[in-house]
Amino acid sequence: MPSQGGVSNLHALWDSDIYTYEGYPDLPLSSSSYDWYTTQASTLSSNYPVDSSAVKAGDYAVWAQESLEVAQDYVYNGFTTGQIPSEEYQQKAVEELQYRMMVGARRLAEAMKDIYGGNSAESLFLQ
Repeated sequence: MPSQGGVSNLHALWDSDIYTYEGYPDLPLSSSSYDWYTTQASTLSSNYPVDSSAVKAGDYAVWAQESLEVAQDYVYNGFTTGQIPSEEYQQKAVEELQYRMMVGARRLAEAMKDIYGGNSAESLFLQ
């Protein structure tokens, strides 16, 4: 696909949250960058709440099946090689992607809880 904002392939498109976060942050993060990322994470968490039943902690086969379905239904469906994705594709993709980011965050929190013990995933997200 033609490069746009440094995004030149389908994988990079999804990694950039469909052109939302292009490029790489300067590390270490400045206070203002940290605040911006914190605000972004808080907004995503509020906009895409994840029901506990969707987490399926440790059920890697289910996670893999879900990933296949997302690839079939959202990633490749409507994408045309060599073209910038349509606005319709981008809107559909960003909604699913942002929800999936939150599911992944909850799953990671549960995995960390299993490994290290401690608080429930819900309390980790509410701090």
